[in-house]
Amino acid sequence: LVRVRLEMKGKMENSTTTRNVMVDIVGSDKPDEVVVVSGHIDSWDVGQGALDDAAPSFVCLQTLLSVKALNLQPRRTLRMIFWSAEEIGSLGGKSYFESNLLPTETLAIAIELDFGIMNPSGIQLRADKSTFDVARW
Repeated sequence: LVRVRLEMKGKMENSTTTRNVMVDIVGSDKPDEVVVVSGHIDSWDVGQGALDDAAPSFVCLQTLLSVKALNLQPRRTLRMIFWSAEEIGSLGGKSYFESNLLPTETLAIAIELDFGIMNPSGIQLRADKSTFDVARW
């Protein structure tokens, strides 16, 4: 029998610089149109980062690795982004979109995986009415 006592104390530190991680597979037919698959790489609670959100970020990474391993060439650019500072106000995502690295007119779709990879309970779409009408299934 082995007993372990683990005591962890999380705390907010002063502001620091963090960075998003971004990788592209350039599209063949429409390289200027971008499909984003993303997840965040920070954690909100001590010891929970493997579920929220490292696991969904790993799914995003596996998406790109699978495309490469299968020698697939997407028509649109496939961009994986790992967001930083998501748990304290989506700062990485806000900074990315404010920087205009991806003008909204070239964004085909953005998918963010969050809430871990436990039992899926549904899919959620946040969009304006015209986008929602197109995506309705």
